[in-house]
Amino acid sequence: MHYHINPTQLKEHIDWLFSIIKSSNIFTDEQLSKFRGVVGQLECDFFHGYIGHLPSWVIELIKRDPWVRFVEEDQYIELGQSTTPSPTPSTNTSLVTTNNFLATNGNNTLAQANPPWGLDRISHREPGFKGLYAYPADGGKNVDIYILDTGVNINHTDFEGRARHGQSFSDEGQRDGNGHGTHVAGIAAGRTYGVAKAASIVSLKVLDNDGTGPISAVIAGIDWVVRNMNSSSRAVVNMSLGRGGKSQAMNDIVTAAMGRGVVFAAAAGNDDVNACGTSPADSGSVMTVGASDENDNRASFSNWGRCVDIFAPGANITSAAHTSNTATRVYSGTSQAAPHVAGMMAIVLQMFPAATPVQIYDTLRDIATKDALKGIEGHDNTRNLLLFNGVNSTNLAQEARSAGDGSNFGWGSFRDMSGGWKLVSEVAWWVWV
Repeated sequence: MHYHINPTQLKEHIDWLFSIIKSSNIFTDEQLSKFRGVVGQLECDFFHGYIGHLPSWVIELIKRDPWVRFVEEDQYIELGQSTTPSPTPSTNTSLVTTNNFLATNGNNTLAQANPPWGLDRISHREPGFKGLYAYPADGGKNVDIYILDTGVNINHTDFEGRARHGQSFSDEGQRDGNGHGTHVAGIAAGRTYGVAKAASIVSLKVLDNDGTGPISAVIAGIDWVVRNMNSSSRAVVNMSLGRGGKSQAMNDIVTAAMGRGVVFAAAAGNDDVNACGTSPADSGSVMTVGASDENDNRASFSNWGRCVDIFAPGANITSAAHTSNTATRVYSGTSQAAPHVAGMMAIVLQMFPAATPVQIYDTLRDIATKDALKGIEGHDNTRNLLLFNGVNSTNLAQEARSAGDGSNFGWGSFRDMSGGWKLVSEVAWWVWV
């Protein structure tokens, strides 16, 4: 519906819709009793809409209503696993030093030895691995990372009690019966496998356990974030989703939520096609993330194009699994790349809580490692940017090497370092007013 339409007018519109259907005499009373009609409403501060299973002739009548802004068919999306471009990168002197490190204001830095390769790679600019992940000790503290996915096993030990359930938009409840959401959450904020090791995880189940769900569930999840995010913290949304097409409704809500201070990391998709053909990658309001592999190649499956803001590790990534509270699993996909970026967003927000979403996006592009990836050329002006965590880890790497056999620097061990720093098969329609 148009932006000026209020909830009372929305109710009047839906009452009118029901009266048209009932007075058409096309349906028997028995059919009307089974008719699903409007099955959900979305009433944000910034726009109103509803979703329903409606005959095509009713859709045409709705489109003629001057209160209606647009109508679009709901789409199914699935796991991200195997119109306007984002703003041009600009130097942000308040968040980034002249050497393109984060301005850490003297925070303590921790070092994790022998981390998963993705954490290792984003911790330095040079190719290869150094056996180290350096990160701010309180990175992501007081920042909530909302995982819009298949759910999260919040009791997994890698979350250390920092994960909680938000809302489920699936008929299958909160439980992660797939594993995708738990894996993604572990990359964003797990103790061993995660980027932002002090951030909190909030699970919003928008996909069923088979890994699919309607865009309308994702939209409802974003609305839930805006309504429920803690006023004393900042919100990062990770959307490791794929296979959807263009959606004005999706783009509208991410743009509106960004205006409320929400930042988004979104998987570019795994079809080796131009990401600008999907939403919200084409919105300019999210950070769209492609995947790289261990050899600094664009992962063969990763989408590309000018709508991809940055690349991050996404091949053969180890993280938490849903099958037990200590289980792990290896997955590949832009689904795994996006939470690396979501974790970095949480770190930057913890350090600079007043930063706007545009500043966060610009900062991650500014400090990214330039021209590190192969397989980028000839792909619709794809940016050759690889995620970098902004911590100057040179001294930490030297100290890690001096640890010798790693007896004090083993897998999962840490040392303080002083550092600078499914609906139904019927078609469903969204009506936006």
